[in-house]
Amino acid sequence: MAKKLKLKLKASNEVHAPPLPINLSPLPTEVLAYIFQLVLLPRSQPCFSDNYSETLNYPEVLLWVCSRWRHVALTSPNLWSHIDIVLSSSASQRASKRAEAFLERAGRCPLDIYIFEKPRRSRWPLFDRSDDELSEQQSEPDDSDCSKDSNEYGSDLLTDGSHGSDDAHGSDDSSELDVFDFLPQLPGHALVKSIQFVTSTCDFIYGSRYLPVLKYYLANCSPGTLTKLVLQGNADDGVNFIIRASEQSEALWLPITTLHVSGGICPSYEGAAFRGLTDLRLSGRDYIHESQFVNILRWSPKLRIFQFYLKMTAASIVITPVEPIHLNDLEVLDLIENRLKGAEFEMLTRWIAVGQTPLRLFLWCPLDSKPVKKFFRRANVVELHVRLHGTSVDSLEKLLNRSSKLRMLAVDGYGGQFEPKSETSSDDSTRSFTPIDTLHLRFCDIQFDSLQRMIQARSIHTLTMWSCSVIKEKYGDTSREEILGLCSNTKVLTRKEFTEMENWIKCIT
Repeated sequence: MAKKLKLKLKASNEVHAPPLPINLSPLPTEVLAYIFQLVLLPRSQPCFSDNYSETLNYPEVLLWVCSRWRHVALTSPNLWSHIDIVLSSSASQRASKRAEAFLERAGRCPLDIYIFEKPRRSRWPLFDRSDDELSEQQSEPDDSDCSKDSNEYGSDLLTDGSHGSDDAHGSDDSSELDVFDFLPQLPGHALVKSIQFVTSTCDFIYGSRYLPVLKYYLANCSPGTLTKLVLQGNADDGVNFIIRASEQSEALWLPITTLHVSGGICPSYEGAAFRGLTDLRLSGRDYIHESQFVNILRWSPKLRIFQFYLKMTAASIVITPVEPIHLNDLEVLDLIENRLKGAEFEMLTRWIAVGQTPLRLFLWCPLDSKPVKKFFRRANVVELHVRLHGTSVDSLEKLLNRSSKLRMLAVDGYGGQFEPKSETSSDDSTRSFTPIDTLHLRFCDIQFDSLQRMIQARSIHTLTMWSCSVIKEKYGDTSREEILGLCSNTKVLTRKEFTEMENWIKCIT
């Protein structure tokens, strides 16, 4: 029997043999450039990477394969449009030279500018190299075979083949060097399509130190080109710096469709930055007046993504009649950061009239509350992300059975038990349960038999678990093989694969 199985496995492997490598070199230049951009663009943000990488950074890696790839890379401005601006004094000088090289190669291509205080640690210490390594001289890569990777990267790793993006020794900002002495200069009225400003010192003492940097790059943007603005600070007391509205700033904000604000610094809530948005994410410890909240929704009727982690003040009582704002295109409503009472959930959602667009809902509140049930009756919720701390699994199950269109459930157990008891009762065979295609579990203590019956009852095909404990009632821990056999597609994520709750699903789909 074992011999027959081995023969079948061998035959299967032969049928499903991996495809042969494809030589990309004969492709037209524009097609090859598009492939480079499509495949390697996600690697163009090394300074915000959570994981170490053994490979060269994008797009410099393209310069070391062969002369053809090098030529395509250097003549494709889009590949160099990601500009890193480092605010750490110890890293600014060398990072500036890299940014200047990118600016030159990008030409008049619309830019993505990332301004950050401290790059993350990298195995390739880009910002600690000697001045000799910053030379403009560089030898050509071997072009004898474009299908082979070159292992000789040359000495000038900054301007044409930099490996990393961090101050490897983790030095602080106590240096006497002034970061403004090394800021890459933008051409007047530069075409900038996005700016991301990330700092950990947005407070009354240090915040003004870097604000002029942000203001400089904003002032040099050509009006009508900026469509994305991300402002990420670390202010314990909420927003400390408001970018006041002016004729110049209003013209700059007007085309913005994506705005992410996370504490420390924020455009005026009454300004053009909060008008015509499709992606709005507000987080931090700031407070917002109910009238400002309502106006923001009214000014952006085409919102597709709305993340709201702020506290609302001066809210009218729940029984006050309101005229909800129609957000017919809303695809994501994320309220999961703060634990809400049922009345607090209603304070927010009563202003939102969702359409029939499939909705991903992120929620942390009592699931058996009337406002939640009411919202589910009028919304087309197809994906539900819940934090169970403070609410029962039983209330979740009842909500699921009222959600006929739900296809994906993600549960953050917050370290508690996830035991769907209704699926394990003796009379379950006579009941019908809303089918769910995908189940994601995080921080849950799970009874194996209970989970197994839930999977069968709800016809779950995909199961993913991160930092979960699965045990059998009498026999202790469950083997990995048993867990992987629960579904046709089961993944058990390791700790290093963790991302924040609102993002962790993205890393596994």
